[in-house]
Amino acid sequence: MFCGNCGQENPTEHHFCSACGKPLQSATEQPHQNGHYSVILSSVPQDAFERFRVAKQLAELMGMSEQETAAKIETAPCIIASMATLADAQALQNKLQPLALGICLRPTGAEDLESLRANGASVRPTVAQLLPPGSSVSTTPLHHAAIWTKVLSPGEVVEHEFSVGTFYRWLGFTALSAFSVVVFLVVKWLHQLTGEVVPLWPLDVFVAVLVVGGLVRYGYYLKVAYAYAFTNRRVLVHKGLFTTLCVSIDYSKITNVIVYEPFYSVFTGTGHVGIDTAGTNQVEAILKYVEQPYEVKKILDATRERLSVTR
Repeated sequence: MFCGNCGQENPTEHHFCSACGKPLQSATEQPHQNGHYSVILSSVPQDAFERFRVAKQLAELMGMSEQETAAKIETAPCIIASMATLADAQALQNKLQPLALGICLRPTGAEDLESLRANGASVRPTVAQLLPPGSSVSTTPLHHAAIWTKVLSPGEVVEHEFSVGTFYRWLGFTALSAFSVVVFLVVKWLHQLTGEVVPLWPLDVFVAVLVVGGLVRYGYYLKVAYAYAFTNRRVLVHKGLFTTLCVSIDYSKITNVIVYEPFYSVFTGTGHVGIDTAGTNQVEAILKYVEQPYEVKKILDATRERLSVTR
């Protein structure tokens, strides 16, 4: 049974909502307009990538365009279907259950979206909610918090961060290890074929150095040394481990965003996102080896558009 006040699902034997404490009424007892109900999108994921993924799935299930579902997700809580019978509304709710969304039913004409917002149903945190007292870093877990703490200005928040794609790093290490093994086997075979009495320990050392070097590069260095973030003010591009470089680009200065997918992107799902700014003849910054580069571009474009409207 779903609470008519906050949308929380409760066991059927409960008489009061476990979330807000309001009395529960069965669907047949709730007041409604001509027996019609609205299906409400009450909460959405915080992560931008996850919201784009869910928007695609919601578009397929609802028969809507991705632009329409993305707009609804960004404005949650909102109505995604109305004037439906109780059976149809419950069927749609069950259909959307696998998605990472909060879905609740309310009688048509009595949706009261304001109460959902007041109860925190919309999971799109404000800057005040993200910032702990005296801190300029979001409480959302950040893998590169130590880097962003150094560069964020007061009131600035990391809305999204990412690094080199995981599958790219895994495939790079696998390919390097496979190459090392092939070199070792070929040299050993030639050694046996010619019958030369030459020690093979230098080859063992060479292969070990390649494997360990690949593990350090793909397992640690790329993940730590390449860090990218979209804040509520600018794009941050950090490169390097010991000698570092951090590039900052204000959204207002971005003139073009370019996506480049090399041939290996078919296997890794990664690519490069280039950012052009006014007054330069070359790309200002490149976000290298990022997963789903077109999704990254969409997030960047949406962030620029949203912030240009609020300014």
